[in-house]
Amino acid sequence: MRIQHGMKMNEIYNILIENLELKRCLYETKNRIAEVTHDMKDYSATDHGIAHINRVVDYLLGLYNNYFSFDLKLNEYEAFVLLVAAYLHDIGFYLQDEVVLKRFCRWAKIDFPEKNRGTFYRKRHPQISAFWIWCNITNNINLPQIYYGDKSLAYSVMKIVMSHGMDFWKDPQYFYKMQVNGNIINEIYLSYLLCLGDTLDCDKRRIANINNIESVKIEDKIYLRRHYYIEKVLLEKNNIKIVINIPNVKSKNIKLFNYFYIEKATEWIYYWEKMCSELFANNLKFPSIDLCILQNSKISEPTQIEYNYIKQIINEQYGKIYNK
Repeated sequence: MRIQHGMKMNEIYNILIENLELKRCLYETKNRIAEVTHDMKDYSATDHGIAHINRVVDYLLGLYNNYFSFDLKLNEYEAFVLLVAAYLHDIGFYLQDEVVLKRFCRWAKIDFPEKNRGTFYRKRHPQISAFWIWCNITNNINLPQIYYGDKSLAYSVMKIVMSHGMDFWKDPQYFYKMQVNGNIINEIYLSYLLCLGDTLDCDKRRIANINNIESVKIEDKIYLRRHYYIEKVLLEKNNIKIVINIPNVKSKNIKLFNYFYIEKATEWIYYWEKMCSELFANNLKFPSIDLCILQNSKISEPTQIEYNYIKQIINEQYGKIYNK
């Protein structure tokens, strides 16, 4: 990540510099998450462990330092809630005890998944993460301690964690401004920052743990290739730069490839640009977006079987666009 010269990379951490208790709780959480994610395997093909978490935190620091701190500054409680939420946002992937998962389903008022456990985790892990935090602060279920800090702040952390699995701006509760010691916690802003930081970590490092992408099931492989083709995401002085390496695509497949692996793979950044304007009006300025497409003959093109499967997915999810 490229950061402006003269700007402090750890500016969000520096907000906590005088609050020793918040700093202690943050580092307790950080160290505990490193232990849990090291000792257990998550339920996903893409990385949700400490490497991913650290990159999300780095993106949050870069977003705030480079673009957003000039317009909307964080106070020490907001900085704590945001960073703790970043460390805890994917921990739900690591809660795999079936008895506890059934308790979670009762808590969330959903059916327990007898099959398709991977789909369950992808959809529900933000809620499972929040449930784990809730168990810590209520002692309702004896789960390993992952949250350290004030109980009242924990509820804000839970909301920020859950935000990356929902349209949080449609829930009026996210617009309430909780106060701690006279400081407002702007949960809609913190949720936006976490979601943006999380989606920025979308390059090939997300699948660094996969030795052979060709061996992955086709329903996962077509999406993993999106990470495979994204070389890097850079936070530059005035723009977010997304560098995509594309293979030598056969002419008959170019339209389909560009739609699925460029347009659909990058639509999220334009979506968050739009949401920035809608949620914060003139109070927050989104940087410009620089999409850099490079051709790389050393990387592989999807197989024809994959293209046929992609057509099927597009027809089912996005409307009947490719029928030939």
